Amino acid sequence: LSFTDQVPEGLSQDIAAGYWSNASTYHAVFNVTDLNEELVNVNLHSLTATDLAGNIQVEDTLIDVLNIDTRNPIVNVVASNNVLSDATAGQTFQLTFTFDEDANISETPVVTFVEGDPTINSISLLSSIWNSASEFVVEYLELDGQELFPALTPVISATDIHGNAAAVVESNVFMIDTENPTVVQIIPSTTIYEGLTSDFYIDVVYSEAMTASTTPILTFADPFVLDYFTQTGGSWLDGTTHRFTYTLTTLDSPFTSMNLTVSLANGIDLVGNPFINSDFVDVISIDIVGSVSESALNAIHVFPNPSSDVVIVEGIHSMLNVTVRDEVGRIIHAGKSASRIELNVSNWASGIYLMEFNDGKGLKQVRFIKK
Repeated sequence: LSFTDQVPEGLSQDIAAGYWSNASTYHAVFNVTDLNEELVNVNLHSLTATDLAGNIQVEDTLIDVLNIDTRNPIVNVVASNNVLSDATAGQTFQLTFTFDEDANISETPVVTFVEGDPTINSISLLSSIWNSASEFVVEYLELDGQELFPALTPVISATDIHGNAAAVVESNVFMIDTENPTVVQIIPSTTIYEGLTSDFYIDVVYSEAMTASTTPILTFADPFVLDYFTQTGGSWLDGTTHRFTYTLTTLDSPFTSMNLTVSLANGIDLVGNPFINSDFVDVISIDIVGSVSESALNAIHVFPNPSSDVVIVEGIHSMLNVTVRDEVGRIIHAGKSASRIELNVSNWASGIYLMEFNDGKGLKQVRFIKK
């Protein structure tokens, strides 16, 4: 047996498996290989049979014997939005699957994704429907799942009317990025600024590329810092790093603020996800001695700052007058000490306090924050 005008590559006759069921009926057996082909009205040619007297059969072609369909239907898929981010959370999102032949619409296909499962956190299935025998639409609700899928390729479980599985031809159909950028590192130009240079800088390194048109904002927990310094620069060094530069503008005046906490705000990544305002502790210390640089007051160190219970003063090596004032100048504490001080501030009101040390030769002022 052979084929004439259309030769299916996926059919091969198994001579050994064929058999005569009676003297006039032969059962031909073919092995079928899935070669993704589709042929309609295939003709079969019969050539080599003989009767009992040895007469060769009349050569015959059987018309329209069978159809062959092992071709997987091709599916194109289009996303209603190519990038899902914080900005689109709460909106609906559709995937439209278009088949190049009629599908089996008696079944509801299941859509999965090659790269993972965004339906756990980022999209929630709302509905799915066959608009026609060749178009299937799935609708999702977009969620702020705080996750990143740089590329997502849908896979659909649909088949054509002969049971051949559909094959999606597109990849990287859409992406999900609802991760808010974070700060991975804060790098000051020095851990303790002592006034030896005219300025210092703080580099803030983000977890991903940021939008250069949006400027981050840095705020010191001790607002008196800006009485002595002016922010003179703010620029992106690259896609992820922003530099804040501060210049000393109040000269010859002592100022100490140790283990400074800073707050960061503003900033948007490239898909529009905002940076969430955050605080960062112990970023930099400032200890400017001004005109009393040779005084024994230089060694005085106040910590922790901020504090909620106890403030410790170290570096006192001679008798000093110690005064603490609140924000409006009232004296909260006054005394003398020639050694380490532990000051209980647990019952003090939250705010900024000024601690003054006077040894008769010079004055050192240190501001600290009561949380």
